[in-house]
Formats: sequence, C-alpha cells, structure tokens
Amino acid sequence: MAESLECDTSEKLDTDKSTTLPNDRTLDLENDSDISLSLEGSVVASPSIESFSTLPEAESSLNLCEDTPDLAVRVDNPQKHFDLFETYITFRVTTKTTRAEFETTDYCVRRRYNDFSWLRQHLVEEYPTHFIPPLPVKHSIIGQLDRYGRDFVTARMAALQTFLTRVVKHPILSSAACFKCFLTASNEEFQQVRKLTTSNVIAKKFSDSLSTLATLHIEPQRPPEMTKLNEYLAVLSDKLSHICKISQRIHKERTEKLSELLELKAIFQQWAGSESDLTDPLCEVASAVDKVKQSLQNVVLDTENFILTQPLKEYLLYTEAVKEALVRRDNIEINYRLLAEALEKKKQEKEELLAGGKRVQFTYVVDKDCNRNQR
Repeated sequence: MAESLECDTSEKLDTDKSTTLPNDRTLDLENDSDISLSLEGSVVASPSIESFSTLPEAESSLNLCEDTPDLAVRVDNPQKHFDLFETYITFRVTTKTTRAEFETTDYCVRRRYNDFSWLRQHLVEEYPTHFIPPLPVKHSIIGQLDRYGRDFVTARMAALQTFLTRVVKHPILSSAACFKCFLTASNEEFQQVRKLTTSNVIAKKFSDSLSTLATLHIEPQRPPEMTKLNEYLAVLSDKLSHICKISQRIHKERTEKLSELLELKAIFQQWAGSESDLTDPLCEVASAVDKVKQSLQNVVLDTENFILTQPLKEYLLYTEAVKEALVRRDNIEINYRLLAEALEKKKQEKEELLAGGKRVQFTYVVDKDCNRNQR
C-alpha cells in the first residue's frame, strides 16, 4: 500500500468554471496508522470565487486503519460556488481503498450536502431494516443568514465526516452500490445518476405515503425486545433534549458574561485614567479581567460547542434515525400481516371455487349450447 496520490494544494480555477472540478487533484498517502481528521487548516481558499480562510491548507495523509483496513474516507476542503440560480458549498471527499470492487485505490471527488442526502435516502431504500446514520440537519431560517460562515461550515464538515465514517465501518452499508457511486463517480456522472433516480425516488415516496396512510389505524405487533427499545428511545430522547436545552442556556449565559467582562475591562481602564492615585491597581484589575475574559473565550466558548452541544445534537439525531428504522420495521410487519390475511382469503376463495367446480362447469356448458343455438 505504498502507492500514493498527491493532491495539488495550488488548485486554481477561473470564475466562469466554478462548477467544474480539476482533474489533477491528489493527496499524499503515508504509512501512518490512523486517518487524519483534523479540521484545522482544512478550510482553505476556494478555487471557485470566495475563500473561507486565508490559512494555507496543511499537508495531511489519509491512511487505512485497524477499524477499516480496506477503506478510508475523509471530508475536507469546503469551497463556495456561485451558480446562475444558487450559491452552495461543496466538500472534497477523498477515498483510499484496497477492495476488489473498486477499479483503483484512490479517488478524489467533490460533493455538496444534497449529494450526502441522496446517499442516505438510497441507503434507507435499499436497507430499510438497518439503522442508517443521520445527517446534520439543514440550516434553519435564521441560520440561512450564516450558512456560509466558517463556524457553520466547519461544524457541518465534521458532521458529514462522522456520517461517512459510520457508513464505512458498517460491513453492509459500505458495500452498497450507491455508496460506491458516491465515492467514485465524477461530478457529471453523479449528476446523471441522480437525475435518473429522482423520478423513482418521488414515486417511491408517494407509494410509501399511501402505504403509511393505509396502515395508520393498524397497531403493530412488536416483540417484547422491540417494545423495550421503543420505550428506551423515548426516555433517552427526552433526557437528551433537556440536556441540550440546558447546555444551550449555559452557553448563552457564558456569552452574556463575556460581554459583561468586556464592558468591565473598559470601565476599569476609564476609571484608571481619571484617578491618578489608583492608576496602577485599577490597571492591574483591568488586566486580570482581560485574562479571565480570554480564558472564558478560548477555553469555554470556542470549544464547548464541539465538546458538548454538537455531540448532544448528534445523539438526538441518531435516536431519531433509530426511531425511523423501527417505524419502517413496524410498517413492514403490518404489510406482512395484511398480505398474509389477503393470501389466506384468496386460498379460501379458491377452495370455495374448487368445491363448486362441477356446477360452474355445467353452467358453462349450458351457456355454450345456448350460444350455438343462437348462432
């Protein structure tokens, strides 16, 4: 596995080619043990039009590890693209693999959020009884204004990386044809696949909606372990929601405290300028307040979003994904019962039909003779 594919960090495109992808995209692959998933330095200048950061992209490596010895995937390098009708963000998806079903060992493509959503939808359709990892939620109406901000893009990039890592570690999901297409197809090929499958997806959703409406009044017959799992998920989701609200409240209070510390520092500095006898001690107090402010900002505010709030939201999304899988399981079980009842009914009708077969045959012969006489 000494083969490598180097990604050129000096990719440049003209503004009128913002949606095309360079072909010379490579990445150094070294013989380390883990996948480098560091977010620092991965948000780089966009070759489309606009950049997220002036920091240069740090050299990093993508390597196979013990958890996934034959497949490794990384999401990085977000880029902002301007189209005629929309503005959107794409992420670079780099793949290294030794699996036989892949033509080569290294791939580098660009995907947007809707492409990740397409992948998850197809995984749900192909494996309705499996727990499909969740995607990060789309931005809210308020978040629409800041959906191109560095913090939002970095958080989404980390969540998309988590999604792909979970799919890679799953022995069945990682072997899906749609997942291979997502990782390997060029932008043009992938868009063609999406167009071909869009109509089928719409028809499938419509059919599923009708099936769901038809089974709403039927109570599923769950085994005891499924009932316990549903009850556990309900309690877990409720507790996680409360913890998430508390963490957001704490974050808000600390943000307000940071603003107060900024005002307090300015007050002490102004006070020191008006009191010549107390200048030194007041300046020392202002310096102490500034140190507290820096500590609060660097240690708490800049990290708690990724350490506490984001993981809680991710756990909530995963509980919802498990609930969706259980609902799909209930629908399959209900449809099975309905089909079994319909089959039994058809068998009874067939037996009744066979029991009265002689009478039916006689009636048929009489009708046949009557028709002959009429002719």
